[in-house]
Amino acid sequence: MIKTDTIKDFSSQISKLVNQVRLLREDFLDSRVVKKVLVSLLEKFEHMICSLEDSKDFSEMSFQELVNTLQAVEHRQAYREEGTSKEALVAVFKEKSQAKFFYMNIKKEKEKKKERLAIK
Repeated sequence: MIKTDTIKDFSSQISKLVNQVRLLREDFLDSRVVKKVLVSLLEKFEHMICSLEDSKDFSEMSFQELVNTLQAVEHRQAYREEGTSKEALVAVFKEKSQAKFFYMNIKKEKEKKKERLAIK
């Protein structure tokens, strides 16, 4: 798997290879495919592989189950990365708008004090 590949692209490539091997009348079980895919994944999926090893039996896991799980992780990571940048922009905007509001209030209060002093 290359860093630019998505799980969807990678899984479609693997599916093509598995289908070609099966056309040659080779017995290629899903459990074997799952193990080979897990070995070839990038480091960013390492935490997922560890948790899968602890919670599931790879001999019973289908290739499609693995792909679905990895796609969910990939989508979650992409959402977090996207959300982080948006949240950072919103936070900066809020800080600036709050600071502007704060300084405007101070300015208004000073003007009111001047008016009160001028009236007396």
